Amino acid sequence: MSICKYALLIARRHPFYLSIYVVFLSAMGVFMIGTTLGGDAAAPEDGVESYQSQIALIDRDDSKLSRALRDYMQATDELVDVEDESFALQDALATSQVDAVLIIPEGFGRELMDAAHANDELPALDVAFGDDIQASVLAALRAERWASLVAAEATLDADASEQDVLSAVEEDASHTASIELVQTQSGETPASKLEFYLRFSSYSITSSVVVVAGVVFAALAEPEVRRRQLASPVSTWSQGAQALAGCALLTLLVCVWVALVGLTASGAWPMLADAPVQVVLSLLALFAFALTPFSIAYLLSQLGLREEGLNSVANIGGMVMSFLGGAWVSLSLLDESVQAVARFTPTYWMGDAIQMLLGASQVTPELLSAVALDIGIVLLFAVAFASVGFAVARSRRAA
Repeated sequence: MSICKYALLIARRHPFYLSIYVVFLSAMGVFMIGTTLGGDAAAPEDGVESYQSQIALIDRDDSKLSRALRDYMQATDELVDVEDESFALQDALATSQVDAVLIIPEGFGRELMDAAHANDELPALDVAFGDDIQASVLAALRAERWASLVAAEATLDADASEQDVLSAVEEDASHTASIELVQTQSGETPASKLEFYLRFSSYSITSSVVVVAGVVFAALAEPEVRRRQLASPVSTWSQGAQALAGCALLTLLVCVWVALVGLTASGAWPMLADAPVQVVLSLLALFAFALTPFSIAYLLSQLGLREEGLNSVANIGGMVMSFLGGAWVSLSLLDESVQAVARFTPTYWMGDAIQMLLGASQVTPELLSAVALDIGIVLLFAVAFASVGFAVARSRRAA
């Protein structure tokens, strides 16, 4: 059996790596298209409704102002009747019966009016938050807003009675902002989805190629296998070339799988007819990038790494390179120092080429020159790692 066929057989004997790194991570990229880019949000047909929190409002003051606050909160939130007892209140929060407990302390109404007239700090409600912190904070802010309106009206007219203040507050609270719901169309296109998927695929390709190809290279570098190869009539150069050809074929198959999944998941198949040059060159940039993890796999195997080490390097390296390529967070949102570091990774230049191609309305000589430069830089990374790998392999044979 030729070494090339034997390399494919070794890969087939590791179905777990193929299923996890090739199939599962590709499916994860499809999932990321839907969650990260998202879709058109469904707008409510009846307009915008205010969010209501479930609160337990305990009135220990029983004044005109506290009863008015209860009426206001009943209109804005859902009040849940809970006994004014420590265990009952704690149980309501612990079991998520309510989002928050608001307690109006005794003397709240009188202290609120006195603080307003004296331009002093307003009394606060006792608030206990539940599991939904946002709902709890929202309910507390509504109560504080109402108390602020009372204090403002009382400050404007020091001689006004509580009833006059409450009437003015009720009128002020009834004023709401005019809201017009505008439903926009999503800016997502098959091209943008394909671009995102190909960027994310830098992670799946790096992980799968480093592990799968690395396992094959490591198996062929075992001492017993090496002794059998040296005893065979096949030259050392031919043996190495066949091993590289077998792993290169594996790398090509991984890229073809990723490309097919990306074109299908993004709905970009029609682009092959409308913009074939952009799509083909984008996939070419992806294939050129795959040579980098291929070279890394060869280097790691020559350094003596086996399955455990290959898995560690593949996952950590794939995550870091995909992050610096803008697969997880747009590089424009990151610090300038991170953007500078990203330029020393092949994922940055691959992503730049894909972005220019899929974002262009037409192919121009300037575009082709810029893309050729990016792909050339990507290939230089592969050449650099491969050169180190060949040097290590030569030194091992000499030893």
